[in-house]
Amino acid sequence: MEYVKVTKDNINDAIKVQKEIFFDGFCERDLTNYVNGIIADVFLECEFWLAKFNNKYIGLCGVYSYKEYPTDMWLGWSGVLPKERQKGYATQMLKHCYDTAKTKGYLTFRLYVTDSNDIAVRIYNNFKMDKEIYNNPQDKYKKSGKNTLVFSKSLKLGSPKPWNNRNLYISEHLERNEV
Repeated sequence: MEYVKVTKDNINDAIKVQKEIFFDGFCERDLTNYVNGIIADVFLECEFWLAKFNNKYIGLCGVYSYKEYPTDMWLGWSGVLPKERQKGYATQMLKHCYDTAKTKGYLTFRLYVTDSNDIAVRIYNNFKMDKEIYNNPQDKYKKSGKNTLVFSKSLKLGSPKPWNNRNLYISEHLERNEV
C-alpha cells in the first residue's frame, strides 16, 4: 500500500474519497484547512494521506496532536471505501498512522470512536489498544444512546497512561465544521 500526502494538488480526490466513506462531508473543512496551512487553535500538528493500492485510492487516514497534550498523537479521519472493505486495509492504515506517531517521537497513540461502530471497535481491540469510556462534562458532545470510547496504545515500553476523560474538544470541532 502507498500513502499519498493530501495536498492542494489532490484535495478534490481526498474530499471525494472522504464523502464516499463518511457520507456527510464532515471532514471536508478539516482537509481544506489542512492543505491551506490552517490548523485549529487546539492542534499542534496534523497530517492526512490518501491510501492507494494498485494505483487506485482505497481510503483516507490522518493523525493530529493537541497543543494541550503534546505527548499524544491521535488517529484522525480514517476509513476505507465501501467496495474495498474486508481486505485488511483498515488495519494497514492504522499501523501506518501508529508508526508515524512513533517516528515523530510521541509517547502514546490514541483515537476515539462511538461504541456503535462495531467494525472499528473490533479492529482497535485486535490492535491491542486499551479502551476507556469518554464522558467529559466540559465536552457537550454525546450521541444519543452511544458511548464515545477512547482507545490508547503506548509508543514506548509499558502501558499507556489512561486518558481519564481529559477534554477532547469534540463539541468545538463539530461547531467549527457546522455539523
